[in-house]
Amino acid sequence: MKKTLTAVFMALAAVGICRQAQAEKVDTTLFRWKCNVTFPGYTGGSELRDFPVLLRIPSDSAIHSATAGDSANICFADASGNVLPHEIDVWNSDGESTVWVNVPVLGGESSGIVMYVGGTGQSSVQSAEVWGKSNYAGVWHFSGSAADSSPSAMAHSNVSEPSFSAEGKVGTAFFGDGDDSVSTEVVDSENFDGTNFTLSAWVKIVPVDRAMYLFSTKNNSDQETGFGLQVKDANTYTAVGATEQYKKDTLKDCSSDYVYLTAVFRDGGCDLYANGEYEGRKASGFSVTPSPYQLRLGSYPNRYASGFSGFMDEMRLRFTASGADWVAADYAAQNDPNFADIGELEVIDRTQLIDTENFRRRCSVSIKGSGVDKVLYSFPVLIRIPQGSPVYGECSDAENDLRFTDDNGFVLPHEVDCWNPEGESTVWVRLDAFVPSPSTLWMYYKPNASAAQALPETSVWSQANYIGVWHFSGSAADSSGAGMDGTVNGAGPRLSDPGKIGMAFFGDGTHKSDGTEIRWQDYDYIKTTPINHETFDISNFTMSAWVKALPFGKKNPRVFSVAQSFELTLMESPLSYNVATHTASGGTQMKCANTAFDSTNDFVYLSATYSGGGVALYINGTHIKSANHA
Repeated sequence: MKKTLTAVFMALAAVGICRQAQAEKVDTTLFRWKCNVTFPGYTGGSELRDFPVLLRIPSDSAIHSATAGDSANICFADASGNVLPHEIDVWNSDGESTVWVNVPVLGGESSGIVMYVGGTGQSSVQSAEVWGKSNYAGVWHFSGSAADSSPSAMAHSNVSEPSFSAEGKVGTAFFGDGDDSVSTEVVDSENFDGTNFTLSAWVKIVPVDRAMYLFSTKNNSDQETGFGLQVKDANTYTAVGATEQYKKDTLKDCSSDYVYLTAVFRDGGCDLYANGEYEGRKASGFSVTPSPYQLRLGSYPNRYASGFSGFMDEMRLRFTASGADWVAADYAAQNDPNFADIGELEVIDRTQLIDTENFRRRCSVSIKGSGVDKVLYSFPVLIRIPQGSPVYGECSDAENDLRFTDDNGFVLPHEVDCWNPEGESTVWVRLDAFVPSPSTLWMYYKPNASAAQALPETSVWSQANYIGVWHFSGSAADSSGAGMDGTVNGAGPRLSDPGKIGMAFFGDGTHKSDGTEIRWQDYDYIKTTPINHETFDISNFTMSAWVKALPFGKKNPRVFSVAQSFELTLMESPLSYNVATHTASGGTQMKCANTAFDSTNDFVYLSATYSGGGVALYINGTHIKSANHA
């Protein structure tokens, strides 16, 4: 059976909440490495504010291995630690990766930024803000599709069958065979000045005997509304305004290689650039009235003049008239591989590294791959130390005498669940990155008496957004760090029975062994402190638990329950006593799933994931049912 990412994630703790935190300042404790990024390729005389810079990360960069092959745990910040938005254009651990970063100031003494890598990560993606801060209203990378990365997020439809996998100037590009284009929405007339805006695109044509539009909101060149930018032939391109056209010949041949064309509509006139170099200006006739037609990339809106023949890449519509330094830097940032210089990675905090002199023994711990097709960050894994292990003879205090590290020597948080020198011991260790393929940890033990290695301050669970974790290893204490310790209700519950992992909670249910019904006030359950609803997102959370039920009485036993909010229950099916019906409820709605998993025969792992108005039920890591909930 197919196991999903969510199922694997849920298989490790009792209850959790997953949400992405937004932060103004970078939390350096979440990362292992950092490097400085400077921009020696910028030679302009002015400071450019909120400039989107392209970073090219080569295939042999240590950044790829430091991120465990995934882009989710990188972050950018300015010199003051303010997190900067970035957009992953292409992430390719086996080749070149390309990332766009909004740089607050390009030029002057403060234009450098810092890249943080590895660890558990803090996201600063916010891809639309990379472009919105500098007033871009349309950005098309053509990285596999014609999606718009700007805050406008203009919907699009492909006309004919253009390709988005051709080799582009940056990643992949649009390719049309003469009959292809992309239709987007009508340009936002409310925010469109019509007098000051900029069009830009990389273009490489396959010559045909006609002009071809790169951008157009005009159904024909005589239309008095709208704008356009077209290629006449390999060396001629034309900006089209309200009543005028500005045709310019250039020595740059866009049939043999990519050429970056820019048209700046400014104060009723138009400036043309090729590869960042100024080509000329026409002073009037270019104040534009918004067009009622959609913006078309590669042809007229009505397409009667056919589509585009050749390649287009990194097309932009900016609601600002770009200056000469901006245009030149925009070209250079994409064309010059040395425009940005990414420095060497350096360890942020060397105290996070294991001090090998403090320990006299170590052994490797093999971790099976996650089995899913992406990296899972801040992931708690269970380490089982078997009976007879030599570790027992070397550790007098399991919590302090053990340390776990990754393959780079960074100390990982751990929690001893059950320490049993006469049998099996269980220890939870938080991985920075749980990768699909097998990996290795190191367990250090037999410490020197003179010095102890400090544990990381963050816990095994909190970094993964767990707000309640109950092992029931002799108590109902919460291991998440959120303080949701439980108290026992009733006379019958025990916290010493064998569980799936260590010990477990045991309750009598609704009836005594002689069949006598128990008063509801005396039911066996655990009551915790209230959930902090200021930080708890009721629309996005997960509950999970191992359960093994006694034969059911008349009541449906609840695994989790918050009055008038949500609960996770087990019900005996009226159709078969060997089949359990599992129910997740939210608000006034309940979602049941009949399954072939009999929770009266053996432990069953039950998970319910609530997200965006829906709930998904999983049994033993297998998705059973999804439905809407209130």
